[in-house]
Amino acid sequence: MGGGEDYELLFTAPATTRIPCAIAGVPIHRIGTMHRPSRGESLLLLNTCDGQRVSVRAGGWEHFR
Repeated sequence: MGGGEDYELLFTAPATTRIPCAIAGVPIHRIGTMHRPSRGESLLLLNTCDGQRVSVRAGGWEHFR
């Protein structure tokens, strides 16, 4: 999730927005939701296949590091 080999675009949209199934032939998939964190809750949580919520350390790729 922070490796730098990303090749898909991620975007956010209000829950009330109608999102098409595809844009320019590229399928669109819902991958999560955004909400205000509760007090003491991590800013980035990953929901696992078995329903657990795991705190994820924010990261990314810095090209010029």
